[in-house]
Amino acid sequence: MKSSKDMQYDYLLKAVVIGNANAGKSKLIKKYCNPDVTNPSTIGVEFAVRTIEHKGKAVKLQIWDTAGQERFKAITSAYYRGAKVFVLVFDATNSESFKKIKYWSDQVDTFPENKHPIKLLVGTNAHLAEQVTVNADTARDFATKHKMEYFQVNIEKNINVDQIFISGVTSYFNQHPKLLAGQQEVQITKVDTAALASEIYELRAQMENLVERLQEKEVQYYEETGRKLRTKKNAEFNNAKNMSLGFGARVNPKIIEDNEMEVFSERNPNPES
Repeated sequence: MKSSKDMQYDYLLKAVVIGNANAGKSKLIKKYCNPDVTNPSTIGVEFAVRTIEHKGKAVKLQIWDTAGQERFKAITSAYYRGAKVFVLVFDATNSESFKKIKYWSDQVDTFPENKHPIKLLVGTNAHLAEQVTVNADTARDFATKHKMEYFQVNIEKNINVDQIFISGVTSYFNQHPKLLAGQQEVQITKVDTAALASEIYELRAQMENLVERLQEKEVQYYEETGRKLRTKKNAEFNNAKNMSLGFGARVNPKIIEDNEMEVFSERNPNPES
């Protein structure tokens, strides 16, 4: 299966890479689409592309990264719309990221247009043997149970990275053999990327606005809690003052900053003497 970044294509296939934050999604996409990059950072745009040849046809893979949106838990439908291949990524040194794979898989299934999706399970950092908390057998059993193919990858050394996306393309065309035979006059996933990008940026702005409002609510909550605590302390102080006066003691008029008081007995008005 040959590949090229610039060759013309016969089919456009959308793939989405999902999973917990810091599982290695962006690094995986960067390594596949830019294999010469040794220290990839988070992708600044929402997708990258790579064109590969499959059985004499040029297939342009449009690979979408959630780009930090996973922190909002529910990824916007714009990422999933029109996708045929879903790469579910977890960090083998982080068991929590593996536990959330079922959540991400269920997210894919919630969209009715995702009929018979190709799901591929990918474990990163499995080569860090001393730090691994999710062994290969556990991940493989999960993949088998949920009808996924499982891949362990070493992104830095580019081990098994290409195989993930080759498998996705192969599996899709195996599901739709008439496409390659030319018996269906339809291309895979015609995507209006400009419209999707516009929708995503708008949703991001809404999310950021929501976060700002939540932060304001949090500040208001702590301010209100502080006022209630101060009111309570003042009430406790006044109660203690009244009780002390009732027992024939007197209260030093000097109140220290934390609302504590010094009560002196009438029998010993000067404790330092």
